[in-house]
Order: sequence, then C-alpha cells, then structure tokens
Amino acid sequence: VQRFFKILCVSMKVDSVIQEAKQSLEQGYAIVIGLQSTGEAAVESLDLKPGRSYNLVSVTREILLNLVRNHFPLGKDKNVSAAAADMVREKRDALVESILSANLPGNFLDELIDGLGGPDHVAELTGRRGRLVKESKNSWKYELRASDSEIDSINVKENQLFNDGKKLVAIVSDAASTGISLHASRKVSNQRRRIHYTIELPWSADKAIQQMGRSHRSNQASAPVYRLVFTNVGGEKRFAAAVAKRLQSLGALTRGDRRASGFNMQSFHYDSP
Repeated sequence: VQRFFKILCVSMKVDSVIQEAKQSLEQGYAIVIGLQSTGEAAVESLDLKPGRSYNLVSVTREILLNLVRNHFPLGKDKNVSAAAADMVREKRDALVESILSANLPGNFLDELIDGLGGPDHVAELTGRRGRLVKESKNSWKYELRASDSEIDSINVKENQLFNDGKKLVAIVSDAASTGISLHASRKVSNQRRRIHYTIELPWSADKAIQQMGRSHRSNQASAPVYRLVFTNVGGEKRFAAAVAKRLQSLGALTRGDRRASGFNMQSFHYDSP
C-alpha cells in the first residue's frame, strides 16, 4: 500500500515537471531528473511483447492488482466454509473491478520521456530492460532497451550523448546513480548549467547525496540548481523536510558551495511552531 501511494505521488508530479523543464530548456539549461524506481517490476508482470502496441499501462494499477491477488488468495482451506470462501471471492472480484475502472496514471517514467521529446531527446540512465514508447494518443509500443548484460553499456552511451549535448535531458534512477557524470564539466561539449529535479526522494539522505553528486562534481563550468519536487500531501512534505534537514546536517551542499542548492534549506524546517 505504501508503495502504491509513493508511486502515485510521483505520477502526480509529471505534468508540472515536464512544463517547468521545457521552460528551463528554452532558457538555456540542461535537465537532470532523479528517480529511485522505474516501475519495471509492475510492467514486467504484464508480460508485454516487444514490438506490440498496448493501451495505457498504469504502474499504480498493477501495484494495486498485485496487492489484491497476494492478500486475497482463493486457495481451498479445509477450515474455511464454502460460504466464507464465496464471500472472499466476491470481495476480491469487487476490488479488482473497482481498480480496473479507476482513472489511474500511466507509467510515470515513460510519460516523462514522452513529454520531454521522446527517447531521441532524453537520455535514460536506468536499470530497466524495456520501455513503452508512445505511438499515438492511446497507443504505446513496448520496446527493449537492452539485455541484462548490455544495460551498463547502454547507460554509458546515453551518458555520452548527454555530455555531448545531443540530448539535453537525462533521467537517472537509483540503479544508475553511481559511476556516471552528468555535471557541466569543462571537458565536455554540453556545458549548460544543470537543473536537477529530484521527483522521488530516496529513503536515506546518503542516497540522495549520491544521486545529486552526479550533477555536482569537480572541474565544472557551473554548479547545478537543485529542486526537490514534492506534492501537497503532508506525509511526503514532511519526508522531504527530513531529507533536506539531513542534507544540511551532513553539509552535502551548503558547505561545498552555498549557491549550489538553489533553495533555502530553512524553508523545509517543520520542527518548529
């Protein structure tokens, strides 16, 4: 249940991030978007076939359906009467029907990529093997990115395309948050100042530092602007505050370069009247 609401919150940010990122691109910035998950597990449970077209695939819907399937088993139990088993079955069917009819968002990562120009304009640095590429308003084609053994090499190529300025948007997940450089290095062609949107916070500040460190490194032409993106949901807002406070206590940004963060850490402080 917690995973469902976390991914739902991430999905709710997609439209706003796309709109703001487009404006930043027009102003001459390069964009880095930080995620933790990709929704691949939920998509893989559908057993999609490469090259085939599908209607909107909702990660949040699949998470809920898997929850119901796992917690409303219909196996035969000698200690359960037939009437009780039928009641469980009816409740399960009703839940599944309500989930299927709910207006839930699609795959947040694929919608981000599509909204920012598609795979030809967005460098994807994740650990997923396949993705859904939009063909028309209600049609998405499932394509393989790479096999398990090729994921690292694909990410290296995507990283290079971003550094060369051939792609001005990079999306990085937790699986690709080590060993890559997305900063405005003086050694690369793409020296646009980075705006780094973190739209899915990790569970620990250490991981947040690691991912933010992809766009803030030595020998850079300019320091990035960091933007923590969170919804108006109280739980997520407080979680963002906890991470921001932890970042400040570790000196992740402010001690290295007070101008790097792009926001005032005190605005995230809720442990006060």
